[in-house]
Amino acid sequence: FSRYVPEDITTLLSMTQPLKLRGFQKWDVFCNAVNNMMNNPLLPAHGKGVLVALRPVPGIRVEQALTLCRPNRTGDIMTIGGNRL
Repeated sequence: FSRYVPEDITTLLSMTQPLKLRGFQKWDVFCNAVNNMMNNPLLPAHGKGVLVALRPVPGIRVEQALTLCRPNRTGDIMTIGGNRL
């Protein structure tokens, strides 16, 4: 087995649990969550999720577009930055 596996079972379990966030997150919380996922050596390189930047159509503020988002699953998170969701 070539991937890193922590010796302590508590560490192993905490690093493999799904993200416990859902919906809109403040910028720093969002960035911290994404950074933690990307740097987690226990997650497969191509299994860390999808990051999408959405720009609202002209005439709609990004805050208005945010009200249309309905994240259904724990781990589906979003934030506002640079006039994008």
